[in-house]
Amino acid sequence: MKKIIPFGSRILVKRRKVGDKLGSGILVSPETISDHSTEIADIIFIPDMTLADQELVNNAEKIIKALSDKITTGDSQALDALFKFKEYLNIRSLKVGDPVFISRYMQTDILIGENGQTVTLMDYSDIRGLIVESKIKKED
Repeated sequence: MKKIIPFGSRILVKRRKVGDKLGSGILVSPETISDHSTEIADIIFIPDMTLADQELVNNAEKIIKALSDKITTGDSQALDALFKFKEYLNIRSLKVGDPVFISRYMQTDILIGENGQTVTLMDYSDIRGLIVESKIKKED
C-alpha cells in the first residue's frame, strides 16, 4: 500500500463532515447535506521534527529570554522574531489526532484507497486554531 508523506511544512488532515460530533457535545451544524466537508479537521500525519526543530524547541526558554531582552532595548526586529517564534512553537505543539480549524481554500484534497477516502494536504500556516475542550464549571 502506498502512503503520502508531506514535505516541508505540510501536514495531512482528514476533514470532518457536516453533522460529525466534535469533542463532548459540540456538533457541526447540518445546515447542508451531510456529505459536505467543513473547516474542522483532524491531524492524521505530521512529519518528524528535524534536528534543528528539536534544538529550537529544547532551547525555547533561552531564545525567548534573549529576544525579550532585545525588545526592552527597542529592537523591533526582535519583537517580530518573538511573534514568529511563538507561532512556530504553537505549530510544533500539534499532535496527530488534534482537531483543528483550517482555511477553506488553501489546501489540496487527495482521494486515496479503494474506499474513496479523502485526505487533505496543507501547510501548517493554514491552520487557524486548535480546538480544545473547555473546563467551564456548570452552576447549579
